[in-house]
This record gives sequence, structure tokens and C-alpha cells, in this order.
Amino acid sequence: MLIGMAAAAALALAAPDAASNSGYASVNGVKLYYEVRGAGAPVVLLHGGINTLETTFANLMPELARKYRVVAVEQVGHGHSPDTEAPRTYEEMADDTAALLGHLGITGADLIGWSDGGIIALLVAIRHPERVRRVVASGANIRLDALSPAFVKWAKAVAPDDKSLDKVRLAYERVSPDGPAHWPTLLARDRALWLQPVIIEKGRLATVKAPTLVVSGDGDSVLVEHAVEFYRTLPDAQLCVLPATGHNTFVPRAAWLLPMLTSFLDAPDKTTK
Repeated sequence: MLIGMAAAAALALAAPDAASNSGYASVNGVKLYYEVRGAGAPVVLLHGGINTLETTFANLMPELARKYRVVAVEQVGHGHSPDTEAPRTYEEMADDTAALLGHLGITGADLIGWSDGGIIALLVAIRHPERVRRVVASGANIRLDALSPAFVKWAKAVAPDDKSLDKVRLAYERVSPDGPAHWPTLLARDRALWLQPVIIEKGRLATVKAPTLVVSGDGDSVLVEHAVEFYRTLPDAQLCVLPATGHNTFVPRAAWLLPMLTSFLDAPDKTTK
């Protein structure tokens, strides 16, 4: 059922007026596009670098919205959100996300992030712990040497018109208020983020109090060894390594992940008697 709904979900995500509630919020001097679907406990979806909600969560978002109040955010310069003159850092994007949650009156949300979205989710948990109850981070890394040499080589060399980027580029071009000509700028800005030597210091990662589910593909561009280190550094964490899976997890493995995610999100808090 999840896979059969993919095409319809992608169309719904691509059109702002198709969401049950969508719009723009002005926070921290920027405009962020967001969609809200469903009802229940708040679950925040954070897409990957150069990606959109459609390309990251098309298969998962409609299923989660059956049970939760899903708040899906597109970061500055991504998807429907206009870019700024200066590039945004991961820390700024985390602050933007927290400010959006404040704008919507949300505290204690569960954050689900893929790749750059996983990094942002962890930084929200570090910088704004009052906004976060639980975190799911898939394919997130805290430093450059956690990435496979093949990915680093690709990231340094990939051109805006590379065929491997066709899907995400076309999704961007369909919805970006900045227009197709801005795509090379987005790629250059995200490339600079990916190639930072250190993204989150290990000591800061150890301060995350929110229970965290670390997700990795066994063929992820973020090395499995790093996912294990990541899991062991966090004070309260679980680890899920998906077989025969690369960096992209939430789209091709939605049917596998949905029951794991709901089990993790619905588990009683340790303080609950």
C-alpha cells in the first residue's frame, strides 16, 4: 500500500494547495514553507540537502499523517522556501526550525530527519531541547571522515547537470520560487556544508537528552562504523541498520521503517509510571 501510493503522494507534496494546511512563516528574517497534515502528537519531517519534501518523504508522510500531526518543513533555499543572499549554516537552519515550531505553538515534538535533515534534528535537540521529545536521524554524520571516500569524491566533483541529480533537480525546479537558474547556487551551498571537517563536536552530541533512533543503510554513504559510534555516543539511543540499503532510506524502505518508527515514537517515556 505504501509503495502504491507513491505517485499520488508525490503529486500532493508538490502542490502547496493539496496539503491539509500549508503556508509560509516568517522567522529569523527568512521565509519557511511548511505543510501540516493529520492530527495527534506532533511529528516534524526534515528533508535532506538539495532535496524537497517530495523527494524525501513522498512514501512516508501520508502514512504518518494517519496517526500523527505531521509538520513538514522545507529549509531556506530548498523546495518552496526562497533562498537568501547569504548561505545558511546547519545551526541557523536548526534555529529556523525551532522558531517555526514556536510560531506554530509546538513543544515536545518528535523530529524525523534524513541526511542533512538528521543533522538539523540533532542540532535542534542540542540548541532547543524544549522543542524536542524524540529524534529519528537517518544518514546523519557529525564530521567529514564519517563519509565514504566514494561519496566525498562525488560531492567534490558533481556538476549541477549531472544525471544522478535529475530527480531532485526536477523536483526543485517544479516548486522553487527562485527558479531553475538558482539550482547551481543551491548545490554549491549544500556541497560546502557536506564537506565541512566537523559539523557537530562529539561532546555536544553527547548532550542530546532526547531518545534517538539512529538509522543507517548497510551501504550508506555515511559509514556504518560512524552510525555505531554515533549510537554509542548518544545517552539514550537505539540503532537500526537496514540491509541492502544505501543512503536513501525513507523512500525505498518506507514499508520497513513505518512500523519501526511508530513503535519508537509510541514507546512510553522513561519518566512515565
